[in-house]
Amino acid sequence: QTLGQELYEILVINNGTSDDTRRAVEKLNSEGGKKILYFAEEKPGLHNARHRGIKESKGEILAFTDDDTETDSRWLEETLESFEKYSAVLAGGKIVPEYKSPPPRWIGPLWRSNEYGRYLGYLTLMDLGDKTKEIPPDYVWGANFSIRRKILIECGGFHPDAFPESMIRYRGDGESALALAVAKTGGKIIYNPKSIVHHIIPGGHLKIKYFRHRAFLQGISDSFTEILN
Repeated sequence: QTLGQELYEILVINNGTSDDTRRAVEKLNSEGGKKILYFAEEKPGLHNARHRGIKESKGEILAFTDDDTETDSRWLEETLESFEKYSAVLAGGKIVPEYKSPPPRWIGPLWRSNEYGRYLGYLTLMDLGDKTKEIPPDYVWGANFSIRRKILIECGGFHPDAFPESMIRYRGDGESALALAVAKTGGKIIYNPKSIVHHIIPGGHLKIKYFRHRAFLQGISDSFTEILN
């Protein structure tokens, strides 16, 4: 990252993986450079991992991304600008695809456009243009989600999200509910086009089967929201 290393910290929250996440972090730390803080959160659910990260972090601005993204080298610097220059309480940016195999032609028509820009929810992709602007809460997604700690706590944190398949019925509306709560406070929600993350999309996510599963998960989340409201 281009932001001075003394201005940020990196936390990895392992939420029950069976891979070599811990060893990967240890290897990176042994190679020098910016130290990565590692924590294991045993309670399943993405919201539990995020809340553990909030608890263990020290910063007043919290920047979240996912385990299948690569951040642009200016991501943190531009995210900080969203808060310092544009007085954001919540901020997002571009989420661009990093396809691991050529996307089929039928992917193109699935993109949606409106007055704010274009997006493809099922692949978590968003491009709202090249100008910094205020946006509705619907367009700040978890892969590129930054928020002031104070406002996050005031709004009650994240709702349940992203459980293992055996617990998927408990899935909620995650960061979407938090973003809506933030909007009700009247604070600025900013889109910064220079705050960029690259979403890695494997070939398996470019198949009809995957889209059906994503639609099923979205249905659970939407039901959660509808019941609460």
